[in-house]
Amino acid sequence: MAEIQEATAAMDLSDDNNGENPTEKEQVSASSAEEEAANEVDPAAPSEEKDDQEDEDPMAVDDEDTDETSVDSDKDEAVSPEEADLLLIKAAGLKEEGNAFFKEGELEKAARAYRRGVSSLKKLNKSNTAEDQVKALLVTLYTNLSTVTFKTSKFRVSADVASQAIAIESCNVKALYRRAVANRKLGDLEASRNDLRAALAVDSNSSICKKELVSVKKELESVKENQKKALAKAFGKSG
Repeated sequence: MAEIQEATAAMDLSDDNNGENPTEKEQVSASSAEEEAANEVDPAAPSEEKDDQEDEDPMAVDDEDTDETSVDSDKDEAVSPEEADLLLIKAAGLKEEGNAFFKEGELEKAARAYRRGVSSLKKLNKSNTAEDQVKALLVTLYTNLSTVTFKTSKFRVSADVASQAIAIESCNVKALYRRAVANRKLGDLEASRNDLRAALAVDSNSSICKKELVSVKKELESVKENQKKALAKAFGKSG
């Protein structure tokens, strides 16, 4: 795997300042999370939810992809070092393909590329035991997919995919932020607040997480106040 570190590193995203690039060069740091999150859809802005988002399999792969990249091909056969290298290069290429589609506004195609990239690497990360290079790329693919599905108003899918990134790297600021904004859209304000607090525990200087946390807290206070008023009104009528 070490022989191709240069090749895959060269395929990582650079900061192109193109406005809506979902994946700056991945690092578990506040600066990368902030630069990425600053270009995201405002989680507080209104968007149209799709009725079928609860039923969608976040990692479903098209029929034409039912080869070695299929999500369902979780066979327990050993993977040779050579095959592992090829799968890693393939996944890095699919990440770049997804990024290119994203820049063109082809969100469904971008999502499909990211899903196929994940599928290529899953067999290398059985029980979360893969090398760091594989895990880092998987987290990138998951967070990219979470970004894309959020932008297409598939908030449940976005949250679920971000959770898969967090399962690999629990302190990834970007993944915690992505799940937080998705859960806010789903109305789970407490879960959103908890993820933002966790992100800030990792990086207390993340301005985007701070800003989102302030908004979530205000929304929680508003909900509680409305609940109090509703209770007072109900008791007033019963009296």
